[in-house]
Amino acid sequence: QSFNDMCKRAYLCVQFGSYAGNSKLSKLLKKWMREDTSSPRFVGFDNFMKIVNGLVELNITASVHRMLDETDYCAIIGSFLDDLNASAAHTISSNVDDKILINDIEHVVEKLKLNHGRIALVVEDPHCYRKIKAGRPLRFFKRHLSRLQVQYSFKMEQEEIVAIDEQSFQEYVAYHAFLLIPLGRIPSLPGCFLMIKSCPMEHETILSNVHKIVHSLEQTTTLKSIFLVADTSKQDGFLRQYTSVDMHAYTTALDKIIEERLVDKLVIVDGKDSAQLFQVNNRWLGKSSASSHSLTGQQYASTMIGFDMIRNHPCFEPNDLVLQMDSDIIIKC
Repeated sequence: QSFNDMCKRAYLCVQFGSYAGNSKLSKLLKKWMREDTSSPRFVGFDNFMKIVNGLVELNITASVHRMLDETDYCAIIGSFLDDLNASAAHTISSNVDDKILINDIEHVVEKLKLNHGRIALVVEDPHCYRKIKAGRPLRFFKRHLSRLQVQYSFKMEQEEIVAIDEQSFQEYVAYHAFLLIPLGRIPSLPGCFLMIKSCPMEHETILSNVHKIVHSLEQTTTLKSIFLVADTSKQDGFLRQYTSVDMHAYTTALDKIIEERLVDKLVIVDGKDSAQLFQVNNRWLGKSSASSHSLTGQQYASTMIGFDMIRNHPCFEPNDLVLQMDSDIIIKC
């Protein structure tokens, strides 16, 4: 009991040491020392005692080393990597552009093809108290890992790595671990591909519209793959034309969509490949023609080419569905 009382005094001195210089506050501090540990002043005391008794470490190094022991490869994404003392882990700085970080994540996942062991991708909590500003939300990592699941055939589990704050001795989530467990071959279960159709008239809206469509649908489901079909075979004379075309702005927006990994495949149909158009017309319509539009001006070839590209995708199964839509569709999920 005397040891426990001594620890209570030590804990309160750590938490309220500044009170000792004030006679009034010093009396208050002595009063608190006689209180039960259920008092609000002793929030964090249990963790303090665990540290004193050597039951837990103050930092997350032990948790990181556990990840290294339980997996074949461990990659850690964060901005305070020097603290971890985990030389056996591969470290990735989060202080880079999204494009670079996504490439780094894909390089980690690619290791599933080199060996069939478990991989841990450990991500710093976006609201870590040491951060000057919040980091990328967890959905950023979940989204890209979920999309890679089909391509690399793995199951994903998630757990939290908890640390103890050095000042308050309260627990907080420091890192999130995504465990990637290889499956070999994904069972033939129905899945859904998304195909978004677009044309150059949408040079001002295509980026924001694709953002809205993809993020809305991904709130409730994981899509096998997302295709964006850009029909550039016409740059004027559209049916129901409502604006002029700016091809530079359009291609810039398409490049941005690819850079942000909003879609997995961009299919550009410029209408100049007559052999491709002959093949599409013959297979889909039984016609010997190199047309891309109907006699009344409706496009059809780019849509059929998009369907063919999806059907030839390595992950496509005969019972898969394809959701195809124009880019200006409004979705509420």
